[in-house]
Amino acid sequence: MQSALQSRLYWLIVTGDEEAPEKPDDSSLLMTNAQKKAAKKEWIEWLSRDQAAMGYIKGACEDAQLPYVIECKTSKEMWARLKTVHQTNQSRINIHYFFEELYTRKYVDGSSMGDHIAAMLDLKHRIEQAGEDLPDIHVARAMIISLPKSQSWDVVKITLFEVTKLTSEIVSSKLLQEANRRTREKSSDTALVAQNKKWKGRGKGAGRKPKPDDECNYCHEKGHWANKCKKREADEKAKGSANLAVDNLRDLGTREVGRVYMAMNGSRSGESNMILDSAATLHMFYDADHFTQYAPVVGESIEVGDGRSLPIVGRGSITFKSRLPNGIRTVVLHGVHHVPRLLMNLISLSQLECEGASGSFGGGGIKVIVGGDELFRTTLSNGFYWIDHAAPGAGVAYVTGSSGSLRLWHRCMGHLHLDAIRQLARKDMVNGLTISSPQTFDHVCEGCVLSKSHRLPFPKASTTPYEEMELVVVDLTGPMSVETWTGMSFALVAVEASRRFGVGELLKSKDEAAEALKRVIAMLERQSGKLLRKICTDNGSEWVNEIIRRFCDRNGVIHQTAVPYGQEQNGLAERTIAVYFEMVRCMVHSSGMDLRYWGEAFMYAVHIRNLSPTRGLDQKVPYHAWTN
Repeated sequence: MQSALQSRLYWLIVTGDEEAPEKPDDSSLLMTNAQKKAAKKEWIEWLSRDQAAMGYIKGACEDAQLPYVIECKTSKEMWARLKTVHQTNQSRINIHYFFEELYTRKYVDGSSMGDHIAAMLDLKHRIEQAGEDLPDIHVARAMIISLPKSQSWDVVKITLFEVTKLTSEIVSSKLLQEANRRTREKSSDTALVAQNKKWKGRGKGAGRKPKPDDECNYCHEKGHWANKCKKREADEKAKGSANLAVDNLRDLGTREVGRVYMAMNGSRSGESNMILDSAATLHMFYDADHFTQYAPVVGESIEVGDGRSLPIVGRGSITFKSRLPNGIRTVVLHGVHHVPRLLMNLISLSQLECEGASGSFGGGGIKVIVGGDELFRTTLSNGFYWIDHAAPGAGVAYVTGSSGSLRLWHRCMGHLHLDAIRQLARKDMVNGLTISSPQTFDHVCEGCVLSKSHRLPFPKASTTPYEEMELVVVDLTGPMSVETWTGMSFALVAVEASRRFGVGELLKSKDEAAEALKRVIAMLERQSGKLLRKICTDNGSEWVNEIIRRFCDRNGVIHQTAVPYGQEQNGLAERTIAVYFEMVRCMVHSSGMDLRYWGEAFMYAVHIRNLSPTRGLDQKVPYHAWTN
């Protein structure tokens, strides 16, 4: 509306910068007729422009806004009224949302940095227009923390935070420069980005020939490599399309080192789309078919060699079968990132080494070993180390044996108890179950720990002895479905633990709980002549708040809270409330009284229980124990 008024030359009248001329007096003797005529013309022109501005403002107002301006006499008065109603009152609400958006807005990698900065500066302008003072340093910090959480952007953040006099202008300039640099850089010599196509030209090792001392990774003879091994070619032809396992293939068992698992099955071959990458810092797979455990991830990314930042959409465990000379090794890797925009599956050599694996070079490939057992082999081709593995989901026929390690049978039998598996094998209760070495299970099964753990039950009764006023347990119940005739909806119960003396209070809302508790504690301290040491409550907001915290700090009272979902830790108060309201329901229903009298029945139940025997006291009722 302001822009439209400015375009029609009404804005100076609306703001009052162009003041209204004095209305001419025809009876004045101090002015000539010509002067009177000129003054009247000037006044009529200003008045017509003011009325035009009023008409435009009324036409632009919504129906809900018209009652505020209908009685205004000038456009200045009309604009001031609208400003008071909307800019002053509404901005008090909107300003909180502007601050929230300023500090939670995130830059999406790959989008326009200029648009992102413009949006941040627009939020600053809106906050200032609403009358709030916003220091420029806060805008600069908001721009920095809006950057993605990645290693490359973290370097930019650290650089900016080290600037002595940080301003939004400095941050904007630096971010625009960094965004332009990333746009220009489109090439890299690292192996982090794999191309899903046939490479042309000569690779890093394309012109190299095997030396006489080079050993074949397949037949272990010298003078040639595995990719030119005649024995390997003959064996592959003999295997046929079914890829059946050889009859003498023995079970190599299962090994675990860190978070890398291995198992042994039959053998097959397949076209590889996995690279063992020494430059990659993490395992990264684009193919979701390999994942056996998966958890979605939001807001994370990984920077690749050409400067791009690719989003990480998930993280989990992958399983693939690597081909070895004597069979197929099933490999399970944990902590693998799912990056769909990659064109090849990358296995990080550095991460494998951190998990306890080691590698040996030579013969045109790499052998990766874990604890003395071979994990997988790679073949050097076109400058990359390709992992020979079987494609997931491919139809493969396996010849399986009935022998397996205790760990393998534990997993195959649905994580059955180890003693039960040993009993099945020892007594021949089923056919074909034979446990090979090792017979012992020398490590914890992660699946059993996560899935079979249970919380131990709480003891049914507390045997802890308490001194007088050492502990007061407190709880609140409500709101009730029917208010009392005085408008009460909640009931507070406090019990002194050593004497089992109970105190009840009726409340209209939970907000009154803190003040009611202070009254109860003051009454108990005055009657006993001793100061309270500890109170125990649940984690409700009526107890865990600033009022209770200040009260406990001022009086030296320890405030204990029960763990979440562990109301048994405050069991004395919980059970007392249950007993009180059992009595309340019995009295109200048996007497036929109006339900609004439940408050009186509750206070009567508190009094009766203080005069009734309890298992917590020996030969005394709570009232006599409390009053000695």
